[in-house]
Amino acid sequence: MKETTRFQTIPFLALLVLAMLVNILAQATHETGHHFVYQVMGHEPVWAFTKVVQMSDTTPSHPDEWTLKTYPDGAVNWLKVSS
Repeated sequence: MKETTRFQTIPFLALLVLAMLVNILAQATHETGHHFVYQVMGHEPVWAFTKVVQMSDTTPSHPDEWTLKTYPDGAVNWLKVSS
């Protein structure tokens, strides 16, 4: 008698919920890494989940309270940290 392998199908909704949970967990882990690096570097975060505020497209209304970062390709990014 020949045995066949049986695959169990996963319902679409269960797979969707699983994908959403994995995505949330991965994002939380990623942002926690940012937070950890800022703490190691001696910066106290300011706001948000990572407690860092970042703007790329516009100049902040009070640029003296922000740190300007210019990348080698010319892109500009503003960061606001407490130190």
